[in-house]
Amino acid sequence: MNTIWFDFDGTLVDVSKRYSTVHEIICEKLGVTPLPKEQYWKLRCEGKTTKEILQFINAEQYYNTYIEYRNEVIESLEFLEMDLLRRNVQETLVMLRDKYKLKIISGRALKTNLVEQLKQLHLYDFFLEIYTTSPFGGWKEKEVVLRKYAEAGDYIVGDHPIDIIAGKNAGLKTISVLGGMSTSIKLNEVMPEYQIKEIGEISKILHIT
Repeated sequence: MNTIWFDFDGTLVDVSKRYSTVHEIICEKLGVTPLPKEQYWKLRCEGKTTKEILQFINAEQYYNTYIEYRNEVIESLEFLEMDLLRRNVQETLVMLRDKYKLKIISGRALKTNLVEQLKQLHLYDFFLEIYTTSPFGGWKEKEVVLRKYAEAGDYIVGDHPIDIIAGKNAGLKTISVLGGMSTSIKLNEVMPEYQIKEIGEISKILHIT
């Protein structure tokens, strides 16, 4: 039985409210005007770095303080409660778990909080293993995990070029999901084998009814 490896943030849950709210709160603490939530999220999905985003509000001098505070709160349980399950996630996992092993590979610093979040969202029991890499590790750290534990014929499902590059380099079949933490343009640049608008479309790719 092959495995489907799922990225979590952006792929299975919508994290836009959490990230935008943290940005807003930090800016208020620093005494600067935050970007409107829609603009902030658009820039993040386009791949703008934190330094580049801060330049839009003339706050690049606060970069170190901004990063320090963001890292303290972004994975706290208080803010993780803001994440929302994306459409058809639970129904799709129910359909997949009898035919595939399901595993998580996520860029998270606090695995314990990820596990708790999975439990609160009633997703924990779907997954046989949960692997975390550094949020700043990029595709290289995910590739290391996949090369070590994935097998020929496995799939990786992700919303970001990092997931697709890691999967390709490790020899996995790649499925990109639109509407997460990237854009269709960015995802098309890394040429996933399949691209879907939402998780429920996986059944068509895998021919599961």
